[in-house]
Amino acid sequence: MGLDIFFADKKHHITSNRLQILDLMIFLFENLRQKNIELNEVNKELVATQQELEHLNKNIEEEV
Repeated sequence: MGLDIFFADKKHHITSNRLQILDLMIFLFENLRQKNIELNEVNKELVATQQELEHLNKNIEEEV
């Protein structure tokens, strides 16, 4: 038994059983979800830093 999948324009044959494949998919989904949360937090920090820099640049321009 097994499962044929296509990935990156190539055919791959997976010999793991369906439960193992499902476990892997759930693990990958949870991992991606956590990374997405982390990226969103970093993005918020970057936006706040950008706003602070824009404010500082405006203050410098006004002083010059």
